[in-house]
Amino acid sequence: MIVIAIKDDSDDEADISQQDILCQTDLAHENACFPQLKPEFNKVLNKVRKISKLFRKSPTKNEILEEFVRANFDNREYKLILDCRTRWNSTFHMIERFLKLKSCIPNALRAELSTVAVADIEWKSLNLLYEILHSVKIILKAICTDDMGLLKMESSIEFLLNKLNIVGNPLALNLRERLMHRYNMRRNVKTLTLLRYLHNPRKFKAIKRLVYLYYYHLHHAAIVVTIVALAGRCVNAAKAALTH
Repeated sequence: MIVIAIKDDSDDEADISQQDILCQTDLAHENACFPQLKPEFNKVLNKVRKISKLFRKSPTKNEILEEFVRANFDNREYKLILDCRTRWNSTFHMIERFLKLKSCIPNALRAELSTVAVADIEWKSLNLLYEILHSVKIILKAICTDDMGLLKMESSIEFLLNKLNIVGNPLALNLRERLMHRYNMRRNVKTLTLLRYLHNPRKFKAIKRLVYLYYYHLHHAAIVVTIVALAGRCVNAAKAALTH
């Protein structure tokens, strides 16, 4: 389950809804099969949250940061963002804003005599997380458009999996395996195979599988059976709609 939401500038995390509980349940099941995010990434994310809270909860400290922000961004105002941990893209927006203010945050921390500091290796980890999550965001944005069909969605997912493979670091490869596992659990392979066949019957025989996603080799009889089954479901759905 991928939950899409943009975190606002409130200091408090959003109330945990039923959707969040379902998300956490899915994550618990998934985490039983796959390793967790490496400790070094969790550590740097927690530090980003700590620094964000430090400035967001103190008007005086936030004003110190804002002075550096205005000086670096032509009097524009940018505030640090705090994520909601059950919504992945709020973490993306938090990292994105933190990296945007990279030239301001260390100066503000020194100015207010804070003992917290972000090391160079931690900035590199944030850049890595941003690169990975940015790819996910682009693909999800494309998938959520009105003209997105199943075959285009398949190509988009395949593109994302390939992108993560190109990045090649352990975190990207771990995320690729998670996405492949979760997506393949929900794919209706017979329907997608049929759609790919109908899209281009001549080239279908040459398709054994894409790099990460597989398809059945349906014989003529199996194709007919699949079409009849889908037609029957559509007819039953239409009858049910008319009775209500």
